[in-house]
Amino acid sequence: MSHLRSSRLALTLLIATTPSAGASSGPVACPSPVPALAGRTAPLTPQAESGLDSVVVDGKEHRGRVLSRHGERVRMTVDGRRLEWDAAEVQRVVTRSDHAAAWLDKRRPGQDPSTRWRLIEAARAAGLPNLAQLAALELLLDAPDHEPARELVGHRGRPGAWQIRFEGRWLGEATYAREIRDGLSLELHGEHFRVLTDAGLERGLQIAFDLELLHARWAAEFAPLFESAETTEPLLVEVHAQRDTAEVFASQFALPYYDPGRLLGSILTVDPRVVTWYEPLAPRPLWMFDLATQGLIYNDVLQERLVGIPRDTTRYRENAALEIGLGAWVQRTSAGPPGHAVTIPYALDPIVAELARRRSSTDPIAGRLRELPYLLTVGYERLQLDGRENALLRAKLELFIAWLLDPATQLTPTRTGAVALGEIVRSTYLTNKGLSTSAWDRALGERIERLEPAWRATF
Repeated sequence: MSHLRSSRLALTLLIATTPSAGASSGPVACPSPVPALAGRTAPLTPQAESGLDSVVVDGKEHRGRVLSRHGERVRMTVDGRRLEWDAAEVQRVVTRSDHAAAWLDKRRPGQDPSTRWRLIEAARAAGLPNLAQLAALELLLDAPDHEPARELVGHRGRPGAWQIRFEGRWLGEATYAREIRDGLSLELHGEHFRVLTDAGLERGLQIAFDLELLHARWAAEFAPLFESAETTEPLLVEVHAQRDTAEVFASQFALPYYDPGRLLGSILTVDPRVVTWYEPLAPRPLWMFDLATQGLIYNDVLQERLVGIPRDTTRYRENAALEIGLGAWVQRTSAGPPGHAVTIPYALDPIVAELARRRSSTDPIAGRLRELPYLLTVGYERLQLDGRENALLRAKLELFIAWLLDPATQLTPTRTGAVALGEIVRSTYLTNKGLSTSAWDRALGERIERLEPAWRATF
């Protein structure tokens, strides 16, 4: 691949390193993303009884709320009691996330109103009330006088004169459409995310469905690998119609971000959240899949441990390099029309490759023979706040994760790159060992610096 001219790099480097879903990629194709890992989940139909999770042990079904299903133990609560079993004892686990994924798989762009209403009824039967509400609101955008959908979402009135309850008042539709663009006034609830936005109802619904599709992908591809727990609290995602209204870091680029929240003493003073916005003419919020993936690491993997970690800064991170790199990889492999996200194979963007080949003019890596030991322990503030050269570091991290998740990457005779990624996530977020180059060495099965030539050969 020929090197690009320096003038080409003048084009918004940060956006180039983490593109919007659906953006065109370079001609150098890489193998497909890491496949979904097989688990103990039975095939589903969206017809659950009361929406409770199900665990079958020794032929007996237990219904309640599954807390975790991956790893050595399966845990759930049943009527306030906590139950757990060795994973080998469990014949089947079916959760709300499984029902949501099965339901989302039946949803397609352009379905007629009768098909969409049948899906809404199926969501209600499957114990997915939030998805049913979202789908009903979406149906009303195309069929505004669909009375069953109006009844489901609590509207009143008659065809052509519907009213919507908003902040204690009944509003006509035109007034409602104006009101929800005043601040982050529109709040939409999915099964795993909560969306606050001022971008209007249509875009808000697209965001909510894209995020639920992302969670279905997370549950299939990454939750088994990372031994992630089930989502117990929805992740907050704030999406602004434009950058000017977003609360951003005081930095040169003011990037969108995921905030794990801040603790002052023992009081949680800022809730975890994603903050992003729409760029002009962009079909989706900037870096939305990237940032939501970072959020899922904290929300579903670190989970309760996050509450007990003292921190007073938004820049706190357990493993910044991994989070930034994995988020960028997920963003690069997400496409499809807004509200109907799909996964595509990873393809190397030539601009990202050119950035990754370059050495920073200010970092200590400029004088090193090998840069991976520094790169994989770089701090979040360096990646988020440091002006023009953080694009180089972000590109390198995206390509490092892409290399690990390439099915052809065999680090040792018994260890693939995906296995190594799972091990470093579990070591970082599920134990108290902390992050170090030694932790990376153990996960990779080899000293980091010895793997650098193989990584660099991919770009």
